[in-house]
Amino acid sequence: MSLLDSTFLRHESCPQCNSRDNLGVWSDGHKWCFGCGFFVPPYKKGTEYVSRILNKEMKVKKKPELPLDASYSLPAKAMAWLAKYDVYQSEAVKHGIMWSQSRQSLIFPLRVHNELIFYQERKFEGNVKYLSYGNIEDHIPVIRTVETSLNKGIVIVVEDYISAVRVSERYDCVPLFGSHLSKKLATRLSRMYNTLGIWLDRDKSQQAIQFQNEYRALFDTSFVVISDLDPKAYTTNDIQDHIMDAEAEIYG
Repeated sequence: MSLLDSTFLRHESCPQCNSRDNLGVWSDGHKWCFGCGFFVPPYKKGTEYVSRILNKEMKVKKKPELPLDASYSLPAKAMAWLAKYDVYQSEAVKHGIMWSQSRQSLIFPLRVHNELIFYQERKFEGNVKYLSYGNIEDHIPVIRTVETSLNKGIVIVVEDYISAVRVSERYDCVPLFGSHLSKKLATRLSRMYNTLGIWLDRDKSQQAIQFQNEYRALFDTSFVVISDLDPKAYTTNDIQDHIMDAEAEIYG
């Protein structure tokens, strides 16, 4: 039996990143954190077995495939959800946001040279809100801003795609599609930017500070933004104020 054949049961708190409900639990006993990637193998199965199964499944699915009914036509409920975060039709079109009726999901695709390498879906039904497909380890998913003259040399990392869309109105931004900032991604970003800003959800603020300390030497400067709400929940001006205030604290 494949890992994909087991049944999802519930969400739990993750012992690694301390998220409240990011850890998924399946019927065969395996667990997976959608935030940091923490993994527990199935009952009575070791890591060698899991590695063999995952490698086999990855070979079968080398490239992600969008749902057959993926469309740029977004229904009213999807647009209403996006509108809560000041993302409207023009922004949805600009960033290629799609909808799958069969999955009842918004789809956030990432393409390199017009080739789909990864996508995340935000589900409107079921227990799991976010599912990801593909691999971004070998890519830098930067959403670039037009405000290059003002914020040149600064990149902000955030958890989710819509927050990245909002922040990119003022700063180049990278969605982590979770809360883990890998050393590989941080190193690649350091070759492109002088300053790193880390803006995770408030309950991940300690984790953000740990990332800052771990990767401090890679950048000329780095800072952490701590706020009550997700970045996507703020106005564009508030987003810029939060980032400028956090950056200003570096210099006392």
